[in-house]
Amino acid sequence: MDEFIKQLTHDNSLLEQQWPDIYTHIEEVSIPNDSKLVLNALVDYLLTEPIDSSPCYIKYLLITMVIEQLISKTLSIEINNLINAFIRILDSSRVDPWYLKFLETIYERFEIGERLYSTPIKTDLIEKILQSLQNKTFIFNSDEDTEKWETFLTQNIFSNSTNDTNILNKRDTIEDMEATFQKFYKHAVQQSQQSSVWLKIATTLNEYSSEIFNNEISGNIILSNTNLSIENISSDCITQLIQSYKNDNELIKIGYVKLLTMFERLILVNNYDDAYRLLSKVIIPNLSIIDLEVLLSTTIRLCSIVENRDLFCSKILQTLISPLENLQIKKNLAVIVFNLVLAMLKLCVCDAPELSYSLLRRKDFYPWQELTDGLADLVKTCISYDVIIENDYFSKLHRLENIIDLIYGKTQVYPMLSKVIHPISVEAVLRWSNTQFNGSHHVYQMGNSVLNLIDLQQINEDICMKFIDAIQTRVSCDNEEINNKNRFFFNVSLI
Repeated sequence: MDEFIKQLTHDNSLLEQQWPDIYTHIEEVSIPNDSKLVLNALVDYLLTEPIDSSPCYIKYLLITMVIEQLISKTLSIEINNLINAFIRILDSSRVDPWYLKFLETIYERFEIGERLYSTPIKTDLIEKILQSLQNKTFIFNSDEDTEKWETFLTQNIFSNSTNDTNILNKRDTIEDMEATFQKFYKHAVQQSQQSSVWLKIATTLNEYSSEIFNNEISGNIILSNTNLSIENISSDCITQLIQSYKNDNELIKIGYVKLLTMFERLILVNNYDDAYRLLSKVIIPNLSIIDLEVLLSTTIRLCSIVENRDLFCSKILQTLISPLENLQIKKNLAVIVFNLVLAMLKLCVCDAPELSYSLLRRKDFYPWQELTDGLADLVKTCISYDVIIENDYFSKLHRLENIIDLIYGKTQVYPMLSKVIHPISVEAVLRWSNTQFNGSHHVYQMGNSVLNLIDLQQINEDICMKFIDAIQTRVSCDNEEINNKNRFFFNVSLI
């Protein structure tokens, strides 16, 4: 049969015409005792296929039929010969489905994984396969090819299931060849940034034997695969990841977006300790070389979705805002910085006003004329802090007064801002003037500044009547606690 295979044409049309005769011949022809000759002839036929050809269905059928004949006639082929044939195809530069079909068929039908594992374990042959795999990039032009190779390599050659037996990564095999497999795993992780196939291989190995393929480099897998469960990633993994990125500017520039994705995912599972370490050790020291807009956008997004606002503010934002306050930031990012100011303030926790104010007070930075709606929202957000009960007279919330004062200063330079801020301020002052409102000290202290935001030119008869009603209610109030707290604010509001 080997001589017959050598004579087969590569022309698809001609091969299809000849197929009935070829089929009959393969069924009836005798196979030499040295059956490796047939296998090698089949490999030679594949390797001499013209590079620009597109194999037809008959050629796929040919592979299956020849191998099935070798199996059915119970002709033994030494495992060395099987591996040589396997590697000859694997080492070729071609990665098309026809070659993959041969690899799948020979591996499964001859149970190569089982035979390599049988006593004694064929460590030298396994090492040959691993080395051959490392020579491949596994970068394809189509998603279909990528998916097929991923399936073959992570469900046939390797697997994360302990029930699979015809695989290379059986536990005993890995333990006997620990150094070899760790080297292979490291290569897979390194290549995972460029190839999803290598990423799947690394993930499969890590899931099957995480105690051997420890977390010293598995952090890189997380950066590449956002589908992995981050809850299962140890702090040791984060430590190693930090060490690998620390002081490597080029690596940080390349992987910064993925680092931020990991940072975000850690926060969303409330792993603030590891998120803080990633922020303080890698992200903040490299603020000057990374895309700051990505960081700002990530932080703004987190402000709106975090569960533990107090912890996010005290552990993450306080760590980030201080270096940002002193950083030279390009003016084209001014609007997004302002959006961060607003997003932080909307957390509505005691530490937020100080952080917002520290960024808001940057000089000659913000395009205030373009921020009319944003400033109105900022005033509303400051006012919304009136629901917080804070008994400490020297509360951190008194920074709200400074934010309002800063906004008032901008209304003096840009009068058009008053048009949208005035009605918001009037509504707040009237509410706080009502004796039914019993706010904390920070509310009335902020209220004194909010009064300045009222534009006297916009006060009409209706507003005057509302203030008169507030005065009448105030005069008849006999609640001493409320009177003591809002006396100064109320008196100022009447002036």
